Amino acid sequence: LRQLTIKVIPLFEAHFLLPMAGNLCAWLTPVLLTIGCVALVINLLHARKVNKSLSDDIENSQAELQVASVDATAKDEQVASLNANVKTLTDEKNQIQEQLNQLTAQVTELQAGKDILA
Repeated sequence: LRQLTIKVIPLFEAHFLLPMAGNLCAWLTPVLLTIGCVALVINLLHARKVNKSLSDDIENSQAELQVASVDATAKDEQVASLNANVKTLTDEKNQIQEQLNQLTAQVTELQAGKDILA
């Protein structure tokens, strides 16, 4: 019986205790790989979310740029129209000033003629 006990204990150690140390590596590696895969999937989902957000921002910026371009074109046309109006009014003012100068000269001549006759 003693010999049987001596033979059983090393057999127990060989079959159960040593493989448990190997089992640690056997289950630790898949767990670490699973954690790594989960981290990669989370990173992938986050990157997709950020990319979608950036794409939306780019689309919004392009739409705003198009609106600003249309507004700028309208403002340029308005400025050109106002410049034409200013030029027209300046020309009219100069013509009226010329007529006023001529009339003032005529009045001065008539007053000088009236003073001579009087």
